[in-house]
Amino acid sequence: GWPEILPSGKAVPLVAKRPKLPKSKAQPGWLQWRDDFNRKALGAEWLTRRAPQQAWLDLQGAPGSLTLGGDGKTSFVGHSHAVVETELRKANILAGERAGLAAIADENHHYFFGLQGENLVVAVRDGAKDPEIGRIIAQLRFNGPANNALRLRMTAKGSKYDFAYSVAGDEWKTLLADADGRVLATEHDGLLFTGTVIGLYASRPSS
Repeated sequence: GWPEILPSGKAVPLVAKRPKLPKSKAQPGWLQWRDDFNRKALGAEWLTRRAPQQAWLDLQGAPGSLTLGGDGKTSFVGHSHAVVETELRKANILAGERAGLAAIADENHHYFFGLQGENLVVAVRDGAKDPEIGRIIAQLRFNGPANNALRLRMTAKGSKYDFAYSVAGDEWKTLLADADGRVLATEHDGLLFTGTVIGLYASRPSS
């Protein structure tokens, strides 16, 4: 395969030969990507942080949607796109529960944007000094009916992040703009080489 892992002790060449691959066809719209969750299994383009020992996501219970948290533990599936949108169809989140989007670099550096109980919040964790679930830096009371679709959008703009929402198809409103994206930079000690992944997140307090 290519790329390949070099033998122990062998120096990495400054220039490497690439395999003779056929020329790929142009892919219009490759910068945009959408998943309607209408397949039997989650696509390989989605990334997860761990390999759970039991079922924790469901694509069959409500076709056209993804249900997280089937094992009662924190759930996250992500992608490396710079702008991520999702729609929450069950907005009656109980006290202590969270559902929405997260941008995760590692356990100590991440943003959460979504519902926490009856509030729509943006929370950040910038190092081990912050609480594990992060500290809230923006919030508002969410009084929308549980059957109203709540759309969330997280946008990465270089070193800044924007967080916007829309209720029942109304215009987008910004909850927080220009949040510090350096929280997620690889300059922090211990960050993995995978970089920041943005995706769907759900959690509830451990019993």
